[in-house]
Amino acid sequence: MSLEWPSQKPPSRPPQPPPFRHQPPMEEPPPPRALYKNKNTGLLTGVCAGIADFVGIHVGIIRLITVFLSFLLPLTWLIYVVMAFLLPVKPLPVQRTGIHLRQELDQIQAQLSKSERKLLNMEAYITSDEFEFQRKIDELKQQR
Repeated sequence: MSLEWPSQKPPSRPPQPPPFRHQPPMEEPPPPRALYKNKNTGLLTGVCAGIADFVGIHVGIIRLITVFLSFLLPLTWLIYVVMAFLLPVKPLPVQRTGIHLRQELDQIQAQLSKSERKLLNMEAYITSDEFEFQRKIDELKQQR
């Protein structure tokens, strides 16, 4: 007595992919990293803070390594000074979300309204009889 497994028929056509569904947009690749001086978190010139940002470790560790290397290799201080002069300052991040733009526009609108009120007050004073009277008095004083 032999046991045989039931044979399976091979599929007549290859399996079809699932129907197209909306896929989320691909994320933009991160911007290339650059080495900057970070004066916001730096103590002297921001070189160690910039290196820490670039490498991705705590700035205190970079400072300890710098001090340790300066005792072993006095050239470390020369490299530090050269980097302090050559590295550009880290640019401030620009946040452009709808909320931040709305806040900025509201602030600009408030400043423009304040300036407009000041301008209207100046115009009202300059076109007033009081201003004209004061101007004539000043002219008479200058003629003396």
